[in-house]
Amino acid sequence: MTPFALKMINLKPGNRKKHIYLILLLVAGILPVYAQDSLLRAIESATGDSVKIELMLKLADSYSRTDNNQLAGEYYREAISLATVTENLKLQVSGLDKLGTHVRRAGLYDQSLEYHLHALELAPPLNDNQLLASIYNHIGVAYRRKTEDNLALKYHLTALSMAEENQDARNISYACNSIGIIYTYQKNYSEAMGYFNRALLLSNTQDNQTGIAINLNTIAWVYELQEMYDSAIVYYERSLAVNENAGNQTGMAICYNDLGKLYRTIGEYKRSLEYYGRSLDIHEHTDDLMHMSINRINLGQVYADLGDYNRSLTELNTGLEYAQQLGTKRLIMESYEQLAVTYEKIRQPETALKYIRLYAAYRDSIYNEESSRQIAEFKTLFDTEKKEKENILLASERNALDAQVKRQRLTVITVSVFLLLFTLLSIYLFVIRRKLLLYQRKVNHQNEQLIENEAKLNDMIATKDKFFKIIAHDLRNYFNGLLGYSELLENEHRELNEDERDKMIKNIAAISKNSFALLENLLVWSRSQTENLPFCPKQYMLQELVGSNLATMESQLKRKGLKLISAVDKDILVFGDKEMLNTVLRNLIMNAVKFSNEGGEIRIDAKRENERVTISVSDQGIGMSQEKLNILFDISQKTSTLGTDREKGTGLGLVLCKELIEAQGGSISVESEKGKGSVFYITLPGESPELA
Repeated sequence: MTPFALKMINLKPGNRKKHIYLILLLVAGILPVYAQDSLLRAIESATGDSVKIELMLKLADSYSRTDNNQLAGEYYREAISLATVTENLKLQVSGLDKLGTHVRRAGLYDQSLEYHLHALELAPPLNDNQLLASIYNHIGVAYRRKTEDNLALKYHLTALSMAEENQDARNISYACNSIGIIYTYQKNYSEAMGYFNRALLLSNTQDNQTGIAINLNTIAWVYELQEMYDSAIVYYERSLAVNENAGNQTGMAICYNDLGKLYRTIGEYKRSLEYYGRSLDIHEHTDDLMHMSINRINLGQVYADLGDYNRSLTELNTGLEYAQQLGTKRLIMESYEQLAVTYEKIRQPETALKYIRLYAAYRDSIYNEESSRQIAEFKTLFDTEKKEKENILLASERNALDAQVKRQRLTVITVSVFLLLFTLLSIYLFVIRRKLLLYQRKVNHQNEQLIENEAKLNDMIATKDKFFKIIAHDLRNYFNGLLGYSELLENEHRELNEDERDKMIKNIAAISKNSFALLENLLVWSRSQTENLPFCPKQYMLQELVGSNLATMESQLKRKGLKLISAVDKDILVFGDKEMLNTVLRNLIMNAVKFSNEGGEIRIDAKRENERVTISVSDQGIGMSQEKLNILFDISQKTSTLGTDREKGTGLGLVLCKELIEAQGGSISVESEKGKGSVFYITLPGESPELA
């Protein structure tokens, strides 16, 4: 058992998640030992050189994963040496690429580049584009770690182009994630998010758990940088859950660090220190100098925020020391920046100024205009080359089509000559007759479909004609009422007493509101039928949508003395079009108000199930019969009923709700009993289907 495992066991008892975390660390430290012993025995008994080299590389991979860096390096180098002597070029290139990745994890970026570039130099004769794209990606990561983003982008774009040509999903995802990170450094968040989402989609398709966790984490990072903290926490915790399920200690440590950073940003320092501590424990165990530097710098920031400046300076100087050993400019720059802040807080302006100048010098060397220009040029060049390749492919396809046409012409001429012979003529006639029969069947089938579609269309037209007659009848009734009351007020207002005039004015107002509601719903419905209704789905806080609609109905609620309870949690998100959602919520709430008895209660609830959200609007009103429920959403039926205060409905609202909900990938249903009220349920996506 490792010293790290013993250290973790001696911790005080915590929550269930911490215990699971400790068990994962123990298992991760013990199980690989058995596999390593088996590989050692297999190497000793191996007869062929190729088999022996492959076993050595597997053993080196195992040692690298368990942080036995010395043995990993020895077996990588021994495997490469044997592959070189036996002239096994593929295993030599693969070994160099693996060794480059291994030393990069230890912070030896220049040495990593040396191995990767050597592998790139040897690889072309292999004609293995998947291996070549992987090498390009690894070189890009090494340059990014050296803070040379322009060169990193160049190699990642090359890897992406090669991977796309070969439909290599793993390397496409790898390149997209790395390019997204570079654009995030450049604060081009929209471009970065596009690459991260593409990488996440590919990782989900391939069921690549490591890739899923990495891309969820980087998406959370972009949300955090844009101060969308609730979304960032959701994605960080999703990434952490994937890493925990996979037993990925390094991934867990990175998530802990990122959560610590976010909680520090929003002022929850205790949680921030807790997450940083968990991250540092894992990185110290794996001797990951780069992430140890990040953890120390982050801890220094929190202690400065808490006023513990001695502890802050200790952590920051330790982080700076690690960063200087690695030669990582970004981490050095961040150390200088935070040291300046801490010295300023303890009123040592001269020392603070020194670190500000050092910070500015590193910042200028990283984010200079030339670097940004080169990044833009590489992107333009990549897009241009991609277009040229597409044009070349189209030209090639066109030439192939021309050649095919020429061949077909020659075939026709040859067949025409041979058709002079009676036997071939008979065969030809037989083929033609068979084709005619098949064509006739196809025509008959199409005719049947046309007849069926015509019948369906006639039914739809008849249904809509009936619907328009109903709407026209309702509108005529509304306007007859308006005209009648208006003429009475115009001609007899002097003879009417004040109560009679007030009653007429209230009736005119009620009829006007109902007419407007009908016209508004009719307009939205007509736009949906002609597909002219804009559809812009986004993720919204459901509580805010419900609140904005309730505010518009305050007068109706007071008039009937209704009590409205909204039990929607603030953390429930819903994915859809805002205007469509408002129209649906408004109609359902108005419907509940209409059929509620005075002094009754209306309740709005919401719950999340898997990736979907169910919203319910319930009332204690008059309810509906089963016969009414059966035709409630049927456009051809007259379903409008007088409310408890003799309010008139439009008959269109629920039909419109059904169409708008289904247009957003949702569903609507209702439960009701005569005299006991009704409950309407709508179910919608909680997030974009691409991220679910």
